[in-house]
Amino acid sequence: MSKPRPKQKSKGASGTEKRMLIKCPYQDCTDGMVKGMFGSRSECATCNGSGLVDAETGEPLPDQEIIRQLLIRYQEQKWQIYELKKCLTEQSARLAQYEQDERGR
Repeated sequence: MSKPRPKQKSKGASGTEKRMLIKCPYQDCTDGMVKGMFGSRSECATCNGSGLVDAETGEPLPDQEIIRQLLIRYQEQKWQIYELKKCLTEQSARLAQYEQDERGR
C-alpha cells in the first residue's frame, strides 16, 4: 500500500504559488455558466464564470489569478509530456537495439 504524499506547494515560473482549485460548488453551475429561467445563459456569480473556486476558501479567484493558476498547470503538463516523450524515445532505442542483437544471433 502506498502512503499518501504530503501536500506540496509548488511555484510556477513567475514565482506564483500553485493553489488547489475545485469545481464550482453551485449546483446549477456548468463550466462557469448557469441557465436562466427562460433558457438564457449567464456567468455564474459564485465562481465569476470560471467554473473554479479556491479549494481552501471556496471564493472565486480574480481573472488574473485564474490565468496564472491555469498557466502553472499547463506548464506542468507540458513538462510531463516532454518527460514521457523522452522516456518513450529511450525505450524505443533500447528495443531497436535488442531486436537488432537478436537478429544477429
